[in-house]
Amino acid sequence: MHLATRVSLLALQVTAALWVYQDARRWSRAAWWWGLLVAAGGPVTFPAYVLLFRPPDGEWGAAEVLAVASFGLLTVPLAASVLVDPWEGLGAVATAVVAQSAALLAGCWQVLRRYRRTWSGLGLGWAHAPRGVAVGVAAGIPLVAAVHYAVQPAAVYLLGLVMGQERARTLAELEQWSNPLVQAMPPLSDWSAVALFAALVCGLVPLAEEVFFRGLAYQAARRRLHPGWAAGLVALAFAAVHLQVVNFLPIAVLGWAFAVAVERTGSLVPAVAMHAVNNLVALVVAYTQR
Repeated sequence: MHLATRVSLLALQVTAALWVYQDARRWSRAAWWWGLLVAAGGPVTFPAYVLLFRPPDGEWGAAEVLAVASFGLLTVPLAASVLVDPWEGLGAVATAVVAQSAALLAGCWQVLRRYRRTWSGLGLGWAHAPRGVAVGVAAGIPLVAAVHYAVQPAAVYLLGLVMGQERARTLAELEQWSNPLVQAMPPLSDWSAVALFAALVCGLVPLAEEVFFRGLAYQAARRRLHPGWAAGLVALAFAAVHLQVVNFLPIAVLGWAFAVAVERTGSLVPAVAMHAVNNLVALVVAYTQR
């Protein structure tokens, strides 16, 4: 791990510990214990504090969103990387995908449970799911085409203005083929493995990510911001966690469009379907270029 990364993680852990200490003073006489626990084991103890012990306060907000993100995007993937050895191949990647998705969904469920809400409180109602899927697929096809043929080349070009066009194109190819999901794609001759891989990438991943980003996080942001600003903020966070440089802009545009779909329909189902369409197209393109 690079020194800058270690320093950044340490700074985040110290900041979380100080916030927990100040927050716990409202309800606990052992606030300094909570601060020390988070300082010692932030990725584990910070989510535990927020999701299990901190008294609910009105509606969920930034604390719950950050706790679920820490649990699902940091703690569980790190644990999976330690438990799964060697960290390569379809089995390892499938384990990581299932673990991370399950952690995000479990974290969101815990927030809903503590605030006495159901999955429909995040917009995941199943009464009109078929219509939502149809709307999402119909909107997702032109959206993905626009992102692939317009936004992505624009992102490469804009980055090329800074680092040179050839280096930008090389970086784009490197990002695509160094993706662990792309590297773990099973051969087309193994139809059962391909079906499992597609179910994870085009089913479980869109569901978990949309429940967290356009459900939990977007609702929290929308209570404090205009819907457009909330959609943009969550889209930037969505792009950031994918750790992409060239594809940061395309991913952010997709995230913003998913939030618009949620805002217009009042349901997460179209966003999940649009996300699934994007992942399916990416999977097909990866196989055709393999």
